[in-house]
Amino acid sequence: MNLYTIRDKVAEDCGPVFQAKNNGVAVRNFEQMFEKNAVSASDFVLLLLGTFDQDSGRITAYDDLEVVVDGTVIQERLWDEQDRSLRNGKKE
Repeated sequence: MNLYTIRDKVAEDCGPVFQAKNNGVAVRNFEQMFEKNAVSASDFVLLLLGTFDQDSGRITAYDDLEVVVDGTVIQERLWDEQDRSLRNGKKE
């Protein structure tokens, strides 16, 4: 399992550590945080911290944090989806 955190660029700190099977699952969870909330995804970054071996209980931290996705990308995608919905006459 991979270990992740979400960095708040405005507060300049990171939230709780969470685990996900891979980056795809972590990104999906990250995106879902912003679908129904009024907070801007562009204020946040999803970071990969390391791995957790469920068999041994061993945590391996990476020397350098890996940016999995910047929330700006998610925010632009959400705006595009809202724009398409409005052009199609649908309200969200």
